[in-house]
Amino acid sequence: MDSVKSPDTKSAIASSKRETDLLLVKDLQADRIVYYWTDIEGAIISPLLASLVRAEEWRKVHLQENYRGRRAEDQPIRVDCDLAEAKLNALLAPHKKAAEAEQRKKQQ
Repeated sequence: MDSVKSPDTKSAIASSKRETDLLLVKDLQADRIVYYWTDIEGAIISPLLASLVRAEEWRKVHLQENYRGRRAEDQPIRVDCDLAEAKLNALLAPHKKAAEAEQRKKQQ
């Protein structure tokens, strides 16, 4: 798995607030939303996961295998860094502009 991220992705991950040494990232890759966990340096440490449920399951196993204790496992997960939103907006921008132009033509 490629743990090298683009500078923009690295800075977005680095600027996210961390409560633990794991960060949950939501991203758009290969035309689908994926979730993955990174370490404190921003390197991907989990496989690409299809849902928050899968992300939570992976985290529990990871914490158990690394002896982090039950307390950390009981904390609810949340997306720490949402990279998908900007990517989706960039994909949809041309379509929004075309729809707006078509709407203006209909109004005239």
